[in-house]
Amino acid sequence: SQYYAREGIFIPDEILVALNLEGASSLSEILSEKRGKKVLVTTPQKGEKHRLLELATRNAQVWLDKAVKKEIDLQDAMERLKEGLSLPGFPSRMECYDISNISGKFATGSRVVFVDGMPDKNGYRHYRIRKGETPNDYAMMKEVLGRRFKKTTDLLPDLIVIDGGKGQLGRAVEVLKK
Repeated sequence: SQYYAREGIFIPDEILVALNLEGASSLSEILSEKRGKKVLVTTPQKGEKHRLLELATRNAQVWLDKAVKKEIDLQDAMERLKEGLSLPGFPSRMECYDISNISGKFATGSRVVFVDGMPDKNGYRHYRIRKGETPNDYAMMKEVLGRRFKKTTDLLPDLIVIDGGKGQLGRAVEVLKK
């Protein structure tokens, strides 16, 4: 009933449900009125409609099993991350940075963001490198992070991942100290 109460939702001629619903006739009346045409709410016990309902139930179970497994895998990964980095808790927001260029030209910095272990594509950014003619990953990392963390009013990450070595990490620490 909550699903069909929303505006713009298509209401079919017949709705098949797996369990006998108390108030199915009332729901049928409400949906019929909303649709302007008779709507049946039924619980088929045999035949083609019963087989369709069994198929839908199996599909829903497969989807639920996958969702539960994905959640368990995510929790395991977050636990390994927490333990591996000796963090006090799970990092809610993670930001990852990388510098790229093509044969020393067209340099860009990239940021990817994860919130509660899931990608947050709205937080992804590309930074066109403004300074320097020659490739200098350290300076480029400093520029990108400087531009990112210049506005401390933005949501700050619990964990920052820098793609690179000690030099890139050193520039990151330098920027964050500022």
